[in-house]
Amino acid sequence: MKCANCQNEIQDNITRCTYCGQEIKSQIPMDTNKPKGKKWASLVYIVFLIGMAVYGSVQNKGAQKNEEGIDILDTGSNYNQAIDNFSQAFNNVKNDEDKITILKNWAYALWMNEQYPEAKQKFNEALFLAQPDSADYYLISAEIALLDQNGKAAEEDYLKAIAQEPDNYQINTSLGVFYLGIDEASKDFVDYEKSLLYTKKAYDAKPGIEMTKENLANSYFYLGQYQQAIDLFKQTTLDNKPFNNYMLGLCYYALKDEDNARTYLQKAVDMGYEPEPEVREFLEDKK
Repeated sequence: MKCANCQNEIQDNITRCTYCGQEIKSQIPMDTNKPKGKKWASLVYIVFLIGMAVYGSVQNKGAQKNEEGIDILDTGSNYNQAIDNFSQAFNNVKNDEDKITILKNWAYALWMNEQYPEAKQKFNEALFLAQPDSADYYLISAEIALLDQNGKAAEEDYLKAIAQEPDNYQINTSLGVFYLGIDEASKDFVDYEKSLLYTKKAYDAKPGIEMTKENLANSYFYLGQYQQAIDLFKQTTLDNKPFNNYMLGLCYYALKDEDNARTYLQKAVDMGYEPEPEVREFLEDKK
């Protein structure tokens, strides 16, 4: 393998380059760079869904449809159905706070479904209803900036939001994923240490949410903390999520456990995930 800093050939499994002294955080010889563009965002479940506060009866149809939409997205089963649920939920609420909640969830669902103009429209509708200069206002503004491919503006607004509400689950999740560099707009702001800081705070706030585990697992992976990533990925749904299987396979490969690496990478490919050429070559070697 080569040192990313000086490009000299170095041995596998070392933690620091013997030529320039650069710390080596990952020892995976195959290309594990994140897929580029917004698609990777949906693969790691960028949505930061929140349940609507229920005012009055628990049978409130708006709240019910909102929660159903969240459940559908958390399993990654049917984005279009989730979008329809949020649409129905929005039509059955009256106060602005609930409308903002549903509009954000609706926008994230559209984002995951790669309907970017529609997602931006829903964020704009939520922004119109939000209190100016509030944490929620800056969070929504940051998401719009990210969809507009303006990473600098997105970071500025995320930081304004987190300054107001440092323990806010949504904002910590947003910042954690932003610093993973999953989007073209955020690729110049990659900072895995910051990503871990914020995704860990989000996980501590809501450890039971599937996407929260996935985001934290990805932060651990890109810091070379593979066993921690494995422990979290194994707590997620693997039956219908090829990306989680793929990441598990890469983690095992990094730890020199080729049997488990091959098992999970092959599962991902069987589910339709398109691997890097090096990964496909690795899988073909044993056939």
